[in-house]
Amino acid sequence: MAFDTTETIAAPGLVWPYVDPRVDTGVMQDSKNSEGGFPLFAVPGQPGKVWAEKPASADAVARVVEVTIGGTVAQSDKYSVTIAGTKYEVTAGSGDDASDVATALATAVAADANYGATSSSGKVTITATTAGAAANADQFLVGKESTAGTIAKNEKTAGADAVTGGVFIGIAIRKNTCDSYAAGDVINVLRKGRIWVKALGEALSEQAAYVNDSNFGITATSAGGTAIAGGVFKSNAADGKLVQLEIA
Repeated sequence: MAFDTTETIAAPGLVWPYVDPRVDTGVMQDSKNSEGGFPLFAVPGQPGKVWAEKPASADAVARVVEVTIGGTVAQSDKYSVTIAGTKYEVTAGSGDDASDVATALATAVAADANYGATSSSGKVTITATTAGAAANADQFLVGKESTAGTIAKNEKTAGADAVTGGVFIGIAIRKNTCDSYAAGDVINVLRKGRIWVKALGEALSEQAAYVNDSNFGITATSAGGTAIAGGVFKSNAADGKLVQLEIA
């Protein structure tokens, strides 16, 4: 009777001893219920930190401020928006209503090189021309000279800088003292060398290796995955079984 000894001589995260490894360390920023053998990610500009769940990237967000004109508008009423010390003021004409005032204010504010403005149904939407958190420092003030008219400001969307997503850096080396990692634990990261991992789907020797973009499994399937630079399987395995992964 033949025996499959793969599971008994290997375990996820055990380093193959006959290929010189390169090992780094990092501090876990999230938790993982595993002794090892799972992908680890880092974020550019955040040295020493590693994640088991790949941090997502995000585009920069432009600041948006809404100004709403309401109440009864009378001829010669004045409404203003002041942005970072620059005042944009309009005067209501005969027969103007809140929508007319908002349209005029949008046109005035659009002269600001740092903001664009549109109007609809008595509301002015003012958007920073450059996305990012810097616009949050600009002070917005609204004012009026009107008996029955109103003007109100709403900080609809705060500006936010772009967020850099995580990049694959290596495989977690097996931890024997317990069966999981918690945020704050120090972890050893195999950057180069050969290590046992669990295959997501069938893996064959000499196939290129990928990290699945959804569940971060290690797979030979390129669809929906990110290539592991220098990553090649060095044994055969069925789905969920142990396989040798070499990172050159």
